[in-house]
Amino acid sequence: MIISNVDFNIINPQLVFWWYIPIIIGSALAVGNLIAAFTPEKTEGKTLGVLGMKASGKTRFLSNLGLIEYKEGEEGTNVEGYEAHSFSIGDRTIVISQGEDIGGDYHIREYYNKWVEEKDITIFIFEGIRYLNDSEYQSQVKARLHFIYNIAKTKYGNDSDLKNIVIIISHSDEYKQNSPEDKKELLTSILNTISEKDYKKLFEKNTFAADLRDKNEVLIIAQQIF
Repeated sequence: MIISNVDFNIINPQLVFWWYIPIIIGSALAVGNLIAAFTPEKTEGKTLGVLGMKASGKTRFLSNLGLIEYKEGEEGTNVEGYEAHSFSIGDRTIVISQGEDIGGDYHIREYYNKWVEEKDITIFIFEGIRYLNDSEYQSQVKARLHFIYNIAKTKYGNDSDLKNIVIIISHSDEYKQNSPEDKKELLTSILNTISEKDYKKLFEKNTFAADLRDKNEVLIIAQQIF
């Protein structure tokens, strides 16, 4: 049957209802697609291991992701658990599975082997300025980088998978004006100290110089590594 403006008024109402069904269904699907387009894509839960030197900003980093509460004035962390948590960045919802915040004392290195082997993403944090100015601190950082690299190499088998290891050089705000150029210079200065080391490959994938007190900087890092 052809429906026109002339004969519309004499059509059986039931037939009119059935004629509109495809339109109704199509409209519903269109609305559904529109809603889906504005719903953040949800990632699968990622396990996260944050390692690093004492007072380097590990707790600040986790706090700015909403995983734990940062308490001003406390002297570092021993071990503190956190529950699974999700947060949105742009059009994605990132889910981080239950985990732990551990302190940076040297004896906690036992966590390194376990976390680099078992976590989806492992982050190592150290202070950039202190690294350049304190030879003992630099030596300790190098020892941990070497340890992490050897574990990762055994786990992944080739360097292309080192993208799951993230290096964060913290306290970048203390280096000159903290501009992008200054951050690049800070990273270059650090790389020059390990130019002959195999573990310099850890810096080739995901490396950031950042002020971890700045939530926006932390979220920019999160957006790139998750």
